[in-house]
Formats: sequence, structure tokens, C-alpha cells
Amino acid sequence: MDVPTIPSGTRVVEVGCGDGKTLVALSGMGLDLVGIDISQVAIDLSKEALQKAGLKARLMLGDAVHLPFKDRSFGAVVAYNILDHLYAGDRKAAAAEMARVLKPQGRLFFRCFSRSDLRARKLEGQVEEATMMRGNGILYHYFNVDEVAGLFQGLRPLRVHEVRRNIGGKRSLERVLILGEFVRP
Repeated sequence: MDVPTIPSGTRVVEVGCGDGKTLVALSGMGLDLVGIDISQVAIDLSKEALQKAGLKARLMLGDAVHLPFKDRSFGAVVAYNILDHLYAGDRKAAAAEMARVLKPQGRLFFRCFSRSDLRARKLEGQVEEATMMRGNGILYHYFNVDEVAGLFQGLRPLRVHEVRRNIGGKRSLERVLILGEFVRP
């Protein structure tokens, strides 16, 4: 699991902690770590993953669109593959919330799938631009670099770029991620 390097002791929130893989990877860094997800199933999976690894983090049930934290209360925010699952208005609201809870000089680490990703090529069932509802009932939005760079108002982008991972030996089988790192001035 690729995770950012964050100084020990930093208070960090992972928004959309899902199955806990990122929390487990971050837990070994000596961070004051909080995981939040809208799904109780995800919270339970994160708790199980942390317990299995012998690690700890605070876990909370909550909505990224209305984060239950004070302004400027975290030194880092990790948002990996969460905004992909929201409609445009909620993506903007959640991005604003993530920026709101970040301290001055704090970092926001973002990851999403690109419109160049192999799954984005079949945008069947589009409900918004570059957004589809899959048969499993889960919403998927595919981003471009410019969209990500402008997503977090009030934060300065340090790096926003695509990363390509070949998963099948052919160029046509590429997973394409967009990674972003932002700082609150």
C-alpha cells in the first residue's frame, strides 16, 4: 500500500477509511490517527484490520460532506478513493470540508482514478459527466488532472499527476490513478 510520509505525532484523519488498508499502513508511523467512514460495515472492516495487525486508530461513523471536526484540527488529511463515489455537489462539499479541517501548513493527500483508467473507458450508465452508476449500485466518478488541481479551494497544490500501473502486460490494461498533495498556506 502506497501511503504518504507524514511526521510522527501528526494528527491525521483518513476520510473514507473503507476496509482499513490505508489506516493499517499509516498506523505504524506514530501518528494520532482517526478514520471516518459513512458505512458501519467499513468501520467494522477497519476495526478488524487494525486488530488483526495489532494496531490502533480512533474510528468514527460520519459523512465526508459534514465532517464532525473543528476547523483546522488536523495536520494531515488522507482522502484515497472517496470523492470518486460522490455526485458533483457532494464532491465539492466534501473537498471543502477536508480543506476546512486542515491546519495551516497541513497537508492533504488525495488519490482517485483518472479518466484514462481502463474502467473509465466504458462509461455506460452515465449519471453526470465522467460519472457512472455501476450494476453494484456504487457511483464512480473519473477525474482529470485539472479537475483535481482545482478541487480543494484554499489549498495550494504541491503535486498533481497521473500514475500508470500496468496490470496485464498490455497498455490497454492500465490502471491510471491521479495523486495529489496539497498544503494549507
